[in-house]
Amino acid sequence: MTALPPATTAAEILAGSSPTASSVYENFVLPAESAAIDACNTLCTIQARVVGYLLLYPPSEDAD
Repeated sequence: MTALPPATTAAEILAGSSPTASSVYENFVLPAESAAIDACNTLCTIQARVVGYLLLYPPSEDAD
């Protein structure tokens, strides 16, 4: 699974979304992905990326 984009790119993608989505992405999801990579924990890396991509690309407009 592809690494998550940086917070600046995510902010552009999430521009029309709630400010909470950007905050969660920057303050929780990116650090979780980084920590999982540093710990060489593949499962946790994938889990963080799934959450991140769901924030960036919700399955419907009602989800964000």
